[in-house]
Amino acid sequence: MWSWRCSGTPNEERDAYRVILRGEGDGRALRRFIDDRTAAAATIFAARAQAKGVTPQIDLEVLARAWVGEQVAVLQWWLEADPRPMTLEEVTGMLRDLSLRGRYWASGFDDDVDTK
Repeated sequence: MWSWRCSGTPNEERDAYRVILRGEGDGRALRRFIDDRTAAAATIFAARAQAKGVTPQIDLEVLARAWVGEQVAVLQWWLEADPRPMTLEEVTGMLRDLSLRGRYWASGFDDDVDTK
């Protein structure tokens, strides 16, 4: 079975990441890339929840797939942009803040979230 492991960052191995993230060929590499990262994220999220003694508010598979999906979508956009609109460090900082604070905060709202 074919396996892809990248030893460098998207900055260092832009072309390799672009081939995978474009879903070139039959898309198997992209699906594998997403599935591998989703499984790893779900494992990490479950371990964190258990260590903190909390119960996740949504299914961890959904949470992991959403998190990986946003990472992949932003990475695809960043790799294809020419010129790049910001550094990889700036993008990862924004994604970190989004993960920690949420979309409501990222959109500029400070008020309580209205779910109705």
